[in-house]
Amino acid sequence: MSDLPPNQPESYGSPQPNWPPSSGQPGAPAKSGMSATKVILIVVGVFVVLGILVVGLLGFAGWYIVKSAHKDANGQTTLSSPFGSIKTVPSNQIKEEDLGIAIYPGAVPEKFGSIATMSSITVLSAHFRTSDSAVKVIAFYKNQAGPAAQIMSLPFGVGTQIQVQGQAGASVKILITQLANQSESETRIQIDHATQSESSR
Repeated sequence: MSDLPPNQPESYGSPQPNWPPSSGQPGAPAKSGMSATKVILIVVGVFVVLGILVVGLLGFAGWYIVKSAHKDANGQTTLSSPFGSIKTVPSNQIKEEDLGIAIYPGAVPEKFGSIATMSSITVLSAHFRTSDSAVKVIAFYKNQAGPAAQIMSLPFGVGTQIQVQGQAGASVKILITQLANQSESETRIQIDHATQSESSR
């Protein structure tokens, strides 16, 4: 005889689990969604901080360059930094023997060249323009440089670079760029002559 109270049905088998009432809020997906949001906010914050640092460094570099630049009575500018110095040089003072290679015939020099000194290396740079095509200028400097020259076509329309390695660490680089506008076309020539001090050889 059953001990259950009267009018109470007997239960057979295992007891039914007491399921909690369903709620409309999912559990794990909500937590993972919040975690993803936090990660995105952290990444965005890092990029913002890095951007502020880069802008600050660029501003400081610009301020330092302006502060360290000096112009003399002849209009020549000298820029000094912990890594070396750069000084402008009037083009009429730059000769072929200084550049280590011939100047393209008829090329017109720009107003100033420059001398950059970094540690034991000095680089003399001069810029010229000609109405001749880049093809003619490249052919001229290939002949001047000789068979040992390294010739490279630079991407994004930068131009063609011809490099000649000389003795005692000296080198000459010629960058030839075709310039074009609506009315005319011309070729720009940049010659960089790098030499090393005798103490570093």
